[in-house]
Amino acid sequence: MHKISPLIGPLRATPQIIGSEEERARREYTVQMSKRALIDLCQQEASKLLVQGRYDLAVPGAIQALAFSKEIFGDGSIETVPPYLLLSEANLGLGLLQSAEGFLSMANWSILKTPECSNAIRSQLHRNFGKLHTAQNKLDEALDDLSKDVYCSSLEVGPEHIDTSAGFFLIANIFYAQRKVESSLAFYDKVVDIWYKFLASVRNDANLAENVGKAQLSEGMDMLTRVLNTRVNLLGDTHIATVRLPSAWLAINWLRLYAAKESRGRSLGSLGIEYSARKR
Repeated sequence: MHKISPLIGPLRATPQIIGSEEERARREYTVQMSKRALIDLCQQEASKLLVQGRYDLAVPGAIQALAFSKEIFGDGSIETVPPYLLLSEANLGLGLLQSAEGFLSMANWSILKTPECSNAIRSQLHRNFGKLHTAQNKLDEALDDLSKDVYCSSLEVGPEHIDTSAGFFLIANIFYAQRKVESSLAFYDKVVDIWYKFLASVRNDANLAENVGKAQLSEGMDMLTRVLNTRVNLLGDTHIATVRLPSAWLAINWLRLYAAKESRGRSLGSLGIEYSARKR
Protein backbone atom coordinates (compact mmCIF):
# COMPACT_ATOMS: atom_id res chain seq x y z
CA MET A 1 0.00 0.00 0.00
CA HIS A 2 3.01 2.35 0.34
CA LYS A 3 2.88 2.95 -3.43
CA ILE A 4 -0.86 3.53 -3.41
CA SER A 5 -1.57 5.61 -0.30
CA PRO A 6 0.06 8.86 -1.53
CA LEU A 7 -2.10 8.71 -4.67
CA ILE A 8 -5.37 8.13 -2.83
CA GLY A 9 -5.11 11.15 -0.52
CA PRO A 10 -5.63 13.85 -3.17
CA LEU A 11 -8.65 11.98 -4.54
CA ARG A 12 -10.27 11.84 -1.13
CA ALA A 13 -9.52 15.47 -0.29
CA THR A 14 -12.27 18.09 -0.43
CA PRO A 15 -12.07 19.68 -3.89
CA GLN A 16 -11.42 23.37 -4.29
CA ILE A 17 -14.38 25.55 -5.22
CA ILE A 18 -14.10 26.05 -8.96
CA GLY A 19 -16.39 28.55 -10.60
CA SER A 20 -16.24 27.52 -14.23
CA GLU A 21 -18.32 24.57 -15.42
CA GLU A 22 -15.55 23.70 -17.84
CA GLU A 23 -13.01 23.60 -15.01
CA ARG A 24 -15.31 21.41 -12.91
CA ALA A 25 -15.74 19.03 -15.84
CA ARG A 26 -11.99 18.96 -16.38
CA ARG A 27 -11.35 18.15 -12.74
CA GLU A 28 -14.00 15.42 -12.75
CA TYR A 29 -12.41 13.87 -15.83
CA THR A 30 -8.98 13.97 -14.18
CA VAL A 31 -10.33 12.36 -11.02
CA GLN A 32 -12.03 9.58 -12.98
CA MET A 33 -8.89 8.82 -14.98
CA SER A 34 -6.81 8.83 -11.79
CA LYS A 35 -9.19 6.35 -10.18
CA ARG A 36 -9.00 4.07 -13.21
CA ALA A 37 -5.20 4.17 -13.05
CA LEU A 38 -5.34 3.40 -9.33
CA ILE A 39 -7.61 0.43 -9.93
CA ASP A 40 -4.95 -1.06 -12.22
CA LEU A 41 -2.14 -0.26 -9.79
CA CYS A 42 -4.01 -1.67 -6.78
CA GLN A 43 -4.77 -4.88 -8.65
CA GLN A 44 -1.19 -5.26 -9.86
CA GLU A 45 0.22 -4.80 -6.36
CA ALA A 46 -2.34 -7.19 -4.85
CA SER A 47 -1.49 -9.81 -7.49
CA LYS A 48 2.23 -9.57 -6.71
CA LEU A 49 1.61 -9.95 -3.00
CA LEU A 50 -0.62 -12.98 -3.56
CA VAL A 51 2.11 -14.73 -5.55
CA GLN A 52 4.54 -13.95 -2.72
CA GLY A 53 2.13 -15.51 -0.21
CA ARG A 54 1.62 -12.19 1.60
CA TYR A 55 -2.12 -12.57 1.67
CA ASP A 56 -2.89 -10.12 4.46
CA LEU A 57 -0.99 -7.35 2.66
CA ALA A 58 -2.86 -8.04 -0.59
CA VAL A 59 -6.25 -7.31 0.99
CA PRO A 60 -6.05 -3.48 1.30
CA GLY A 61 -5.13 -2.96 -2.36
CA ALA A 62 -7.88 -5.30 -3.53
CA ILE A 63 -10.44 -3.55 -1.32
CA GLN A 64 -9.40 -0.15 -2.69
CA ALA A 65 -9.66 -1.43 -6.27
CA LEU A 66 -13.14 -2.75 -5.50
CA ALA A 67 -14.23 0.56 -3.97
CA PHE A 68 -13.08 2.60 -6.98
CA SER A 69 -14.59 0.06 -9.39
CA LYS A 70 -17.96 0.42 -7.68
CA GLU A 71 -17.69 4.22 -7.75
CA ILE A 72 -16.90 4.38 -11.46
CA PHE A 73 -18.74 1.41 -12.95
CA GLY A 74 -21.39 0.60 -10.37
CA ASP A 75 -22.01 -2.21 -7.90
CA GLY A 76 -22.41 -5.55 -9.66
CA SER A 77 -20.61 -4.39 -12.81
CA ILE A 78 -18.25 -6.76 -14.58
CA GLU A 79 -15.37 -4.43 -13.64
CA THR A 80 -15.83 -5.40 -9.97
CA VAL A 81 -15.03 -9.04 -10.74
CA PRO A 82 -11.19 -8.82 -10.76
CA PRO A 83 -11.08 -7.20 -7.27
CA TYR A 84 -13.55 -9.79 -5.97
CA LEU A 85 -11.34 -12.55 -7.35
CA LEU A 86 -8.27 -11.05 -5.70
CA LEU A 87 -10.11 -10.82 -2.38
CA SER A 88 -11.28 -14.41 -2.70
CA GLU A 89 -7.73 -15.59 -3.32
CA ALA A 90 -6.35 -13.57 -0.40
CA ASN A 91 -8.97 -15.02 1.94
CA LEU A 92 -8.23 -18.51 0.65
CA GLY A 93 -4.59 -17.96 1.51
CA LEU A 94 -5.56 -16.79 4.98
CA GLY A 95 -7.74 -19.85 5.49
CA LEU A 96 -10.94 -17.79 5.61
CA LEU A 97 -12.91 -20.09 3.35
CA GLN A 98 -16.35 -18.68 4.11
CA SER A 99 -15.23 -15.15 3.24
CA ALA A 100 -13.53 -16.42 0.09
CA GLU A 101 -16.73 -18.16 -0.96
CA GLY A 102 -18.69 -14.95 -0.38
CA PHE A 103 -16.41 -12.94 -2.65
CA LEU A 104 -16.59 -15.64 -5.32
CA SER A 105 -20.38 -15.59 -5.14
CA MET A 106 -20.37 -11.83 -5.74
CA ALA A 107 -18.02 -12.28 -8.70
CA ASN A 108 -20.19 -15.06 -10.10
CA TRP A 109 -23.31 -12.90 -9.77
CA SER A 110 -21.69 -10.11 -11.80
CA ILE A 111 -20.59 -12.57 -14.47
CA LEU A 112 -24.04 -14.12 -14.75
CA LYS A 113 -25.45 -10.66 -15.46
CA THR A 114 -22.89 -10.11 -18.23
CA PRO A 115 -23.24 -12.68 -21.04
CA GLU A 116 -20.46 -10.97 -23.01
CA CYS A 117 -17.97 -11.50 -20.17
CA SER A 118 -14.58 -12.61 -21.50
CA ASN A 119 -13.40 -16.19 -21.22
CA ALA A 120 -10.32 -14.91 -19.39
CA ILE A 121 -12.46 -13.70 -16.47
CA ARG A 122 -14.58 -16.87 -16.54
CA SER A 123 -11.37 -18.89 -16.42
CA GLN A 124 -10.16 -17.07 -13.32
CA LEU A 125 -13.52 -17.50 -11.60
CA HIS A 126 -13.51 -21.27 -12.20
CA ARG A 127 -9.86 -21.43 -11.09
CA ASN A 128 -10.62 -19.75 -7.79
CA PHE A 129 -13.65 -21.98 -7.23
CA GLY A 130 -11.32 -24.90 -7.90
CA LYS A 131 -8.92 -23.64 -5.25
CA LEU A 132 -11.80 -23.16 -2.79
CA HIS A 133 -13.20 -26.65 -3.32
CA THR A 134 -9.70 -28.11 -3.04
CA ALA A 135 -9.28 -26.38 0.33
CA GLN A 136 -12.68 -27.78 1.36
CA ASN A 137 -11.51 -31.25 0.26
CA LYS A 138 -14.25 -31.39 -2.37
CA LEU A 139 -11.81 -32.74 -4.91
CA ASP A 140 -14.28 -33.95 -7.54
CA GLU A 141 -15.96 -30.54 -7.58
CA ALA A 142 -12.54 -28.92 -7.77
CA LEU A 143 -11.60 -31.02 -10.80
CA ASP A 144 -14.83 -29.98 -12.51
CA ASP A 145 -14.09 -26.31 -11.78
CA LEU A 146 -10.53 -26.57 -13.04
CA SER A 147 -11.61 -28.39 -16.20
CA LYS A 148 -13.86 -25.41 -16.93
CA ASP A 149 -10.94 -23.10 -16.11
CA VAL A 150 -8.70 -24.83 -18.66
CA TYR A 151 -11.52 -24.86 -21.23
CA CYS A 152 -12.22 -21.12 -20.89
CA SER A 153 -8.54 -20.23 -20.87
CA SER A 154 -7.99 -22.36 -23.97
CA LEU A 155 -10.79 -20.50 -25.74
CA GLU A 156 -9.24 -17.17 -24.76
CA VAL A 157 -5.53 -17.75 -25.38
CA GLY A 158 -5.06 -21.39 -26.38
CA PRO A 159 -4.25 -24.62 -24.48
CA GLU A 160 -0.49 -24.12 -24.87
CA HIS A 161 -0.43 -20.63 -23.36
CA ILE A 162 1.24 -19.94 -20.01
CA ASP A 163 -2.06 -18.51 -18.73
CA THR A 164 -3.58 -21.97 -19.14
CA SER A 165 -0.66 -23.74 -17.44
CA ALA A 166 -1.85 -22.75 -13.96
CA GLY A 167 -5.06 -24.73 -14.47
CA PHE A 168 -3.08 -27.81 -15.52
CA PHE A 169 -0.85 -27.37 -12.46
CA LEU A 170 -3.80 -27.26 -10.05
CA ILE A 171 -5.33 -30.35 -11.68
CA ALA A 172 -1.98 -32.13 -11.22
CA ASN A 173 -2.01 -31.21 -7.53
CA ILE A 174 -5.44 -32.77 -7.08
CA PHE A 175 -4.42 -35.99 -8.82
CA TYR A 176 -1.35 -36.06 -6.56
CA ALA A 177 -3.58 -35.68 -3.48
CA GLN A 178 -5.73 -38.54 -4.80
CA ARG A 179 -2.58 -40.66 -5.23
CA LYS A 180 -3.11 -40.87 -8.99
CA VAL A 181 0.61 -40.50 -9.55
CA GLU A 182 0.79 -41.17 -13.29
CA SER A 183 -1.98 -38.68 -14.06
CA SER A 184 -0.40 -36.14 -11.75
CA LEU A 185 3.02 -36.43 -13.38
CA ALA A 186 1.48 -36.19 -16.85
CA PHE A 187 -0.16 -32.86 -16.00
CA TYR A 188 3.01 -31.60 -14.29
CA ASP A 189 4.94 -32.42 -17.47
CA LYS A 190 2.39 -30.42 -19.44
CA VAL A 191 3.12 -27.37 -17.27
CA VAL A 192 6.86 -27.76 -17.82
CA ASP A 193 6.38 -28.18 -21.57
CA ILE A 194 4.28 -25.01 -21.85
CA TRP A 195 6.75 -22.85 -19.94
CA TYR A 196 9.79 -24.29 -21.67
CA LYS A 197 8.33 -23.60 -25.12
CA PHE A 198 7.34 -20.08 -24.10
CA LEU A 199 10.77 -19.19 -22.71
CA ALA A 200 12.50 -20.74 -25.71
CA SER A 201 10.33 -18.70 -28.07
CA VAL A 202 11.19 -15.48 -26.19
CA ARG A 203 14.80 -15.98 -27.28
CA ASN A 204 13.72 -15.46 -30.88
CA ASP A 205 10.94 -12.93 -30.39
CA ALA A 206 11.27 -10.60 -27.40
CA ASN A 207 7.84 -9.11 -28.11
CA LEU A 208 6.23 -12.30 -26.79
CA ALA A 209 7.23 -11.28 -23.26
CA GLU A 210 5.68 -7.82 -23.33
CA ASN A 211 2.37 -8.82 -21.74
CA VAL A 212 3.85 -11.08 -19.07
CA GLY A 213 3.84 -9.45 -15.65
CA LYS A 214 6.12 -10.00 -12.68
CA ALA A 215 3.41 -11.84 -10.76
CA GLN A 216 2.92 -14.37 -13.54
CA LEU A 217 6.65 -14.97 -13.89
CA SER A 218 6.94 -15.53 -10.14
CA GLU A 219 4.02 -17.94 -10.32
CA GLY A 220 5.72 -19.77 -13.18
CA MET A 221 8.95 -20.18 -11.23
CA ASP A 222 7.01 -21.42 -8.20
CA MET A 223 5.07 -23.98 -10.25
CA LEU A 224 8.17 -25.33 -12.00
CA THR A 225 10.09 -25.57 -8.73
CA ARG A 226 7.24 -27.49 -7.12
CA VAL A 227 7.04 -29.82 -10.11
CA LEU A 228 10.71 -30.71 -9.71
CA ASN A 229 10.40 -31.07 -5.94
CA THR A 230 7.44 -33.40 -6.39
CA ARG A 231 9.40 -35.56 -8.82
CA VAL A 232 12.30 -35.71 -6.38
CA ASN A 233 9.98 -36.67 -3.51
CA LEU A 234 8.30 -39.38 -5.57
CA LEU A 235 11.24 -40.79 -7.49
CA GLY A 236 14.43 -39.44 -5.92
CA ASP A 237 16.87 -36.90 -7.36
CA THR A 238 18.90 -39.56 -9.19
CA HIS A 239 15.96 -41.26 -10.91
CA ILE A 240 16.15 -41.10 -14.70
CA ALA A 241 12.73 -39.41 -14.90
CA THR A 242 14.00 -36.61 -12.66
CA VAL A 243 17.45 -36.23 -14.18
CA ARG A 244 16.10 -36.24 -17.72
CA LEU A 245 13.90 -33.25 -17.26
CA PRO A 246 16.31 -30.58 -18.54
CA SER A 247 13.50 -28.41 -19.85
CA ALA A 248 12.29 -27.79 -16.30
CA TRP A 249 15.76 -26.93 -15.02
CA LEU A 250 16.37 -24.62 -17.96
CA ALA A 251 13.03 -22.87 -17.55
CA ILE A 252 13.62 -22.29 -13.84
CA ASN A 253 17.12 -20.94 -14.47
CA TRP A 254 15.76 -18.56 -17.08
CA LEU A 255 13.16 -17.25 -14.66
CA ARG A 256 15.75 -16.92 -11.90
CA LEU A 257 17.99 -14.98 -14.27
CA TYR A 258 15.12 -12.62 -14.96
CA ALA A 259 14.35 -12.20 -11.24
CA ALA A 260 18.00 -11.45 -10.45
CA LYS A 261 18.26 -8.71 -13.08
CA GLU A 262 14.74 -7.35 -12.74
CA SER A 263 15.77 -4.80 -10.14
CA ARG A 264 18.15 -3.31 -12.71
CA GLY A 265 15.32 -2.63 -15.14
CA ARG A 266 16.00 -5.57 -17.42
CA SER A 267 12.97 -7.08 -19.16
CA LEU A 268 12.46 -10.74 -19.94
CA GLY A 269 12.50 -9.84 -23.62
CA SER A 270 15.85 -8.08 -23.35
CA LEU A 271 17.32 -11.11 -21.63
CA GLY A 272 16.07 -13.24 -24.50
CA ILE A 273 17.87 -11.02 -27.01
CA GLU A 274 21.01 -11.10 -24.90
CA TYR A 275 20.88 -14.89 -24.57
CA SER A 276 20.44 -15.32 -28.33
CA ALA A 277 23.41 -13.04 -28.98
CA ARG A 278 25.60 -15.13 -26.69
CA LYS A 279 24.58 -18.31 -28.49
CA ARG A 280 25.79 -16.98 -31.85
